[in-house]
Amino acid sequence: MVKQLVKDLKKDNSVDSYFAIKHKQMPRPYKNGYFFTITASDVSGDIQVKFWGGLEAETNVIFSSLTTHDVVQIIGKVDEYQGEPQISINPPTGIIKKIELFDLKDLVPHTKYDITQMVEELKKITCEVKNQDIKRLIEDFLNDPEFMAKFTKAPAGKSYHHSFVGGLLEHILNLIRVCYTVSDRYPELDRDLLIAGCILHDIGKTIEFEIKTTIDFSDEGKLLGHLSIGYHMVANRIERIGNFPEELRKKILHLILSHHGKLENGSPVEPKFPEALAFSMIDDSDAKTNHMVKISENANTEETWIRSGRDEVYLK
Repeated sequence: MVKQLVKDLKKDNSVDSYFAIKHKQMPRPYKNGYFFTITASDVSGDIQVKFWGGLEAETNVIFSSLTTHDVVQIIGKVDEYQGEPQISINPPTGIIKKIELFDLKDLVPHTKYDITQMVEELKKITCEVKNQDIKRLIEDFLNDPEFMAKFTKAPAGKSYHHSFVGGLLEHILNLIRVCYTVSDRYPELDRDLLIAGCILHDIGKTIEFEIKTTIDFSDEGKLLGHLSIGYHMVANRIERIGNFPEELRKKILHLILSHHGKLENGSPVEPKFPEALAFSMIDDSDAKTNHMVKISENANTEETWIRSGRDEVYLK
């Protein structure tokens, strides 16, 4: 079976390929029987798939055989709904069935950079940190094999920004480079504290997300979110290593809790000192820039402007 990518599917294309199930919607009636909808995904994006069944019982059997994160072979045809491509499966020639043989790299996107090299760059940056308390805190994480196994693969988001294997590490290095520039321009800022914010602010995402055949939230991520998870991870690590300056502990934990900037953006608190404000803006800028670049790359259109919710990208 030749892998067809979501991003290449166009109206009237025949489809015979495999995809991961990202979401399912319960069967509903239509004039000829019952249909159900799934969101299928691969390394290049998502697409809606509609299975047009007949009898309710038969449709329910097929629907019940499929589970979120299953990889399925889909045989169908691309049409459009509200201007967006979708795959229609019309039995008996149309098929959707679970398969066991597939290449995960076709389904889950990965960073384009070498993860080992990124880790080495991060360790080199940590060695250059002058504040010994910040350095030993960061090194305590980086020298933990169990943590690093998750950290090096973690995405920075499910779909919004850096939503791929290694995305968190790539995001962190982007932030550090910008923080170098900002702290050169504003020497009053504590560069080491900014670096601590870069490395530790999203550390809860190592637990918030699970990478299976898709990137999804873990149960803990759904219930607690990465801000609270990260806060407790860092607070517990500080307590464990001991003899950590109290004022520095408060500032680092504040950077984690305030980095979304505003209360309406999910921050429990808003930035209260210059490094916290600068960092929240740097983090927001990198996240939004990556998101907009992704929109423009996936636009697949000749239009000059692409609008996605409140986002608008100029393509030419």
